[in-house]
Amino acid sequence: KKKVSNGKFPLKSAPNLPTFPHRLSSQHRSMPAYLFLFLIASLANGFIPGISPTVYKTNDNVDLFMNELTSIKTQIPYDFYSLPYCKVENVRKKSENLGEKLEGEVKESSGYKLKLNQQVFCSVICEKKLSKGNIEKFQKAISDNYSVQMS
Repeated sequence: KKKVSNGKFPLKSAPNLPTFPHRLSSQHRSMPAYLFLFLIASLANGFIPGISPTVYKTNDNVDLFMNELTSIKTQIPYDFYSLPYCKVENVRKKSENLGEKLEGEVKESSGYKLKLNQQVFCSVICEKKLSKGNIEKFQKAISDNYSVQMS
C-alpha cells in the first residue's frame, strides 16, 4: 500500500483497487451483436413492445380518441373534456401501453363515428348553446395555443 498525500496532510493508505481487463472476453464482445440482431428481428416481425397493430376491414367502425389538450405556450396539459365540448354519454378512457399509463396519458373517446374507407364530409355531433363563461374558456385556450391530438 502506498501512502497518499494531498500536499498538506498525509492521508490514509489508498486501498488496493481491483484492476479490470482492458479487453472484454469474446463472450462479452458478441453481446451487442446479439442484442442488435434481436431488435432487427423484432422490428421485422412488426413487434414493438407495448404496441399491437389493429387490422380493419372496409366499413369497420374505427374508434377516435382524444388526447389531452396541450400548449407549447403554457406547458400545462388539460383533459380534453375540461373545455365545454359536446360530451358523449359514456366517455371511455384508455391507455395503450405501460409508458402511457406511467406518464398519466389518458385518451378519451370522442363523439365522432368513423368507418373505414367511407368519406364523410360534415356531420353534426351535437348542438350546444354556450354561455359567456364557456366562450371565454374557448377564447383563452385559443389564445394560449392549445391543441388536441386525435388517435
